[in-house]
Amino acid sequence: MNWNWAESNPKIYVDMNVVDILMKARGIMSYTILANLIGVHRSTLHNIRDGKTTPNGVTTARMCAVLGCQPGDILHMRYNFKTPPQE
Repeated sequence: MNWNWAESNPKIYVDMNVVDILMKARGIMSYTILANLIGVHRSTLHNIRDGKTTPNGVTTARMCAVLGCQPGDILHMRYNFKTPPQE
């Protein structure tokens, strides 16, 4: 069976569980405060949290600078592989 990248439908998402842990460790108590610190609107951060959008490179860099992490700490890729046909 050949693997097709396009058919796997990869999606990058932010692991908000990790973001929550990093926020608490740095004393950031709300997403509103985090949004102000990284310079985005609160609704943008909520859309990232809900998986409706992914942050661009600048937002990711700012988020990591504020949280003291690397992009690989909070960004993950999810694949949606189709089940191969039964033979």
